[in-house]
Amino acid sequence: EKIDFVEAMGDYVKLVTNERKYVVLMTMKKILTLLPADTFFRCHKSFIINLEKVENYSANEIHLTTKSVPLSRFRTKEFKSLILSV
Repeated sequence: EKIDFVEAMGDYVKLVTNERKYVVLMTMKKILTLLPADTFFRCHKSFIINLEKVENYSANEIHLTTKSVPLSRFRTKEFKSLILSV
């Protein structure tokens, strides 16, 4: 619940919270399996977001409490259906 979003950094991922940032040697695919599927969504090849931290969104961008991240056009429909259910 403290994680705002996860960002890919090559072989590492950066976990961003409101207080700190953590860099971990792990793939995006692996970290996605460890996070609760009902709360976290992979909105772009380089970003996984916490759906509870979404403030608003546009056609190609999601605005979180700490940052704006891109929204893949291929994941827009799934994102909209998830955000309406949260």
